[in-house]
Amino acid sequence: MTTSSIRTLVARMFGLAFLAVALSACSTVSKDWQLQKQQGALKYYTRMGPTDSLPEFRATVDVDAPVDKVMNFIMDFSRHAEWVHGCELSRILAMDDFSTAYIYQVTKLPVVSGRDMIMLAEIVRDEQTKQVAINLSAEPSYCDNNLDSHCAQTRNTRYVRVKHAAGAFLLTPKGAQTHIEWTQFIDPAGALPDWLVRLNLAQVPVKSLRNLKDILEADGG
Repeated sequence: MTTSSIRTLVARMFGLAFLAVALSACSTVSKDWQLQKQQGALKYYTRMGPTDSLPEFRATVDVDAPVDKVMNFIMDFSRHAEWVHGCELSRILAMDDFSTAYIYQVTKLPVVSGRDMIMLAEIVRDEQTKQVAINLSAEPSYCDNNLDSHCAQTRNTRYVRVKHAAGAFLLTPKGAQTHIEWTQFIDPAGALPDWLVRLNLAQVPVKSLRNLKDILEADGG
């Protein structure tokens, strides 16, 4: 190989390396959260999710209530139909010492067939900062071989089963207030147009956190 050929090869390799770095940088930028809506203190962001085909959301709000009260309210899944937008049914299938729970929920939104989902919720608390994370993940097969009577209600074929979802409520104390950050990725399953997915995606966190804030603050904080 001549000196000229070596120089050409090195130049091409450098060019490919630069292109890879540039593409990586673009990908990183595209993963940044983008503010989509703000209503007072409530903010709603989106970015492309882990599959790069569906978006995930982040919604934040400050609530005039202590962290433990907010945590207890969110973990009371039997009341989710009161504040989670589109939630028609929410029942606890199993709970272990309040820190871990399996939940069954049915969601109905306009122009969309009903969806149901089995979720695992786990609480993680930082004893130093007093910050609390309620981690959520879909567990679609939890009831497959479970003969518990609570699982019987999950075998309803009228609904489209959500199999891929993950998110968390991060609760951070701010004096007498709690800062709530809700992140969520969900693949609604079935054949839905992108515009319809994005429309419903925007409504759920904004309306839900507004409802949560109203209920908690009306209850005296």
